[in-house]
Amino acid sequence: MSARKVRSLLPPVFWQIVIALIVFSSSNAGYYADQSYSDFIDKGWYTASSEESPVNPLSIWGTVGSIVCVGILLLRIPRRVPPLIQIILPVQIWLVTSATWSYTFGPTLFLSLKTIVYANALSCSIAELDPPKAIRAFTLSIAAILLVSLYLCVTDPIFTASIGADGWRGLFPQKNRLSSFCLFSGLILLLGMRFSPILSGGTLVLLLFMLTMSQGKAAIGIMSLALLTVICFTLAMRRRRNPKSAMAALCLTFLMIFIISWAIVLYQIDRGMLTFTGRTKLWAWFLQDLGDYILVGKGGLTAPTDPVFVRRAVAHGVPVTSDSSYVMILYNNGIVGLLLFYYTAIQICVKSVKTNSQHFIYPIIGIFCYVLFAGTESDTRFLFYYSTYSVLALYAIATKLVRGDRTERLGRGINAGEMPSRYVSPAQPQV
Repeated sequence: MSARKVRSLLPPVFWQIVIALIVFSSSNAGYYADQSYSDFIDKGWYTASSEESPVNPLSIWGTVGSIVCVGILLLRIPRRVPPLIQIILPVQIWLVTSATWSYTFGPTLFLSLKTIVYANALSCSIAELDPPKAIRAFTLSIAAILLVSLYLCVTDPIFTASIGADGWRGLFPQKNRLSSFCLFSGLILLLGMRFSPILSGGTLVLLLFMLTMSQGKAAIGIMSLALLTVICFTLAMRRRRNPKSAMAALCLTFLMIFIISWAIVLYQIDRGMLTFTGRTKLWAWFLQDLGDYILVGKGGLTAPTDPVFVRRAVAHGVPVTSDSSYVMILYNNGIVGLLLFYYTAIQICVKSVKTNSQHFIYPIIGIFCYVLFAGTESDTRFLFYYSTYSVLALYAIATKLVRGDRTERLGRGINAGEMPSRYVSPAQPQV
């Protein structure tokens, strides 16, 4: 039996489960490395596991997800690179290439392959499901994670405090992970309002509550802008504006906001108005240690294990992550890596605008959130993170909605006795 035949026999619920596994695994919900289940129950996150304690069973779902996604790749070894993988492939190629002059080649190659394998599974799942069922799978997965997080926060105070800060974190290692999950899930729920307003709307209300309780200031601000953008775009479409012109104007507005924001930050640094303390002090250290590697970076995933930076971080009692995707990309992969990051983001926006379909407003806003959030968090680098797969899912679902619209218009034209311009009758072949 061929792989294509096997895939056709798999029921829709299988592909919905695959989406749930992708959401759970990539969001890092319910799992923290080297933590035992008893420690999780007794104390919450950030405790060391003991030899007597069993492994946290929640981490098993991540392993199951990886096995399933590898199995899907074996069932569907693509003859050509799927569009979702094409989008993130330049970043992965340069990441692995840069790892050749670092000591992190093995972990970097593994992470890139894992990112691609999960992207392939996501592509297959959305291809096999109609958009409402795909959205429903995402919505139910998001609702389950948020409900469990809410229960933990209400019943145990340990889940309402993050690392040295207030803010709910629920099933996540820290509050920033919860706020990131809420931010990028919100766009999927907004799209889902068109198919199941009650389920998606109810989940969105819960999401906004959890986002507020996480106290993630960056995510709350960006989410507010995203909601405002969706409202303004919806009003523009009611006035029968051209989707392409509206989305192009939106992209230009986002670009201006981004440029002005960076200009203000650089001006403050140049004038000494911005002091390097806390997180910004970490950024300064990273850039100082980068030195002559500014063009190509120190390679791969060097930052968390670079002995120079690790010694300095340990001496000052600070974490070994910069909490900024831009700083991490510069440190690991240099200016080349940063340009490829922007190329990937711009590519999604350009392809979305070219479709001239209002469905693609959601991936455009997703990229807007992705690029802005990258300034204060390090989980938006087109790697194995939930934020990456949520944006890719929005793009894939929008693509399928556009194809469905074209098929529907073609069907209406044929039933009305009209001959669409791109339709070629079998009796009248095009020369």
